[in-house]
Amino acid sequence: MDFNLTQFEFLRPDILWLMLPACLLIAFVWFKKQKNGASQTVIASHLAQFIMSDAKKQAKPNLIWLILFLLISILAAAGPSWQKHTIPVYQAKHARVLVMDMSSSMYSTDIKPNRLSQARFKTLDMVELFKEGETALIAYAGSAFTISPLTSDAQTLANLIPSLSPDIMPEKGSNVLGALALAKELLQQAGYLNGDIILVTDGIDDEDMADVSDFMSNMDYKLNIYAVATEQGAPIKLPQSGFLKDQYGQIVIPKANFSALKNMTKKSSGLFSIYQTRGC
Repeated sequence: MDFNLTQFEFLRPDILWLMLPACLLIAFVWFKKQKNGASQTVIASHLAQFIMSDAKKQAKPNLIWLILFLLISILAAAGPSWQKHTIPVYQAKHARVLVMDMSSSMYSTDIKPNRLSQARFKTLDMVELFKEGETALIAYAGSAFTISPLTSDAQTLANLIPSLSPDIMPEKGSNVLGALALAKELLQQAGYLNGDIILVTDGIDDEDMADVSDFMSNMDYKLNIYAVATEQGAPIKLPQSGFLKDQYGQIVIPKANFSALKNMTKKSSGLFSIYQTRGC
C-alpha cells in the first residue's frame, strides 16, 4: 500500500467537530481535579505532602489515559486514510411501470383535442415528478410491447412518450391483461418485490374486468389507474378521416366505467385518478 501524505484525508471529516466538546470536557475535568487538590486543607501539613503526592501519581496517569483514549477514538471514527474510498450513499429503491393504452379509442374527442394527446401530456408530467427509483414504459393495443425497460433516465422516457400512438401498434385491440403481465415481468426480472403499475387508459372492456381483477389479486404490485376519458364518451375520430364504426356500420362511442376502475385499484391498494382540464 502506498502511503502518500499528499493524499491523506479523513473519510468522515465532520466527526472531527467532536474534538471541540471533547476538549471542553477535558478542560473541565482537569480544572475540577486541580480545584479539589487545592481544597484538601483538613489533612495535616506534615502528612499531606506524602498522601497527596501518592493520590496525584494515581490520578494523573488515569486522566492522561482517558484523554488519549477519547482523542484517538474521535480520530479513528473520522476515518483517516491515505487512499481515496468511495462511500456508498443510500438511495431509495422504488420502481414503477407506466402502461399506456394505445387502442383506437384513444382517438375519442370527448377530451380535447383527443384522449391520446392528453394522455401523453399527463404521462410526461408524471415522469417529471419521479425523482427517485426506476421507471419502465409499456404500450399496448392488441398486444403489449416494452418501449423502455426500467431506467432512472427520465429524459429517455420523455423522448419516447410523444411518439406513441395507435398508428404505430402492429395489432389493433386492447389487450390490457397482456400489458399488465409484461409490467409484472419487468419488475420481477429486476428483483423488485414491491412496485407500482400505473395504467394510463380510457377504460377496460367489461369482459376483461374479471380477468384483470383475478390477475392483480395474485401479486404484490399496486395497480394505479389514471383514466383519460369521460363517462359520456364521444366518437373515435380517425386520423385519416371520418369516425370509427362497428361491423354494423354504427359509429362507436366508447364510454368509461369509472366505478369499476376505482374498485379494481382498491383491491391492490392502488390509486385511481380521472383526467381533469386545468382550472377544474
